Amino acid sequence: MSDENDQHSDLAEVGKRPTTVGRIYAGVIFAAVVGIFWFLWAISADIVAANYMFGVCGFKQEYGLPCPGCYVTTASIAFVRGRVLEAFYIQPAGALLCSVLALIGVFSLLIAAFGIKFGFLYRLKLAQVIKYVIVSGIIIFGSGWGVTLARAIAELNNP
Repeated sequence: MSDENDQHSDLAEVGKRPTTVGRIYAGVIFAAVVGIFWFLWAISADIVAANYMFGVCGFKQEYGLPCPGCYVTTASIAFVRGRVLEAFYIQPAGALLCSVLALIGVFSLLIAAFGIKFGFLYRLKLAQVIKYVIVSGIIIFGSGWGVTLARAIAELNNP
């Protein structure tokens, strides 16, 4: 015997809607994502001067090598301009961060505007999410730093 719940995907629970408060939260999250991407676009259009805001990397000045966060803004700007592959080449962690942010924006828009309830999102425990985000962030930024560090060292050895 098959259960009626086995007939539909867990991605979107059929017939169930998020609460009004949940839709408002999703709308706020969507607005924040749009704001972040607008800010990056404003940097790329020279509306906002990122050099004054972020300054020069002290790690790079001191050691001549990029820090874990170096080139994240550059990769994010390339991502916003639609050059996604270039963004992954510049700084993989920055491009992946933008990809995840875009995915969060899509899910939050669907929840806020259309009232779609994604079942897997509601079963997540906040403590688990925070743990996975921190561990994933460390791994992603460590890997991205490794790539940019390897390129910088190669450039130092091959002037």
